Amino acid sequence: MACLQVTPTSTFGGVETFGAGYVMADIIKQLEVQEAALRARIEARLDKEDVAWSYVQQTALPGTALVDAGALADLIVVGRL
Repeated sequence: MACLQVTPTSTFGGVETFGAGYVMADIIKQLEVQEAALRARIEARLDKEDVAWSYVQQTALPGTALVDAGALADLIVVGRL
């Protein structure tokens, strides 16, 4: 089983008139806390199961990350926080 957690930080950023980019730091910090809690819950559950598993966290566009990670997958389950 391969677990993929994608953080689309491009959703929480922007570009100013003069071309400077920024990311909303408070939102990113909240996402990191939520992601850590989710990962801990999933890993605790999978540690009790008799299956091989991996957990990968990426910062990318969700569609691109799913296509890249799921190219050889038989099944993809998608969820959100």
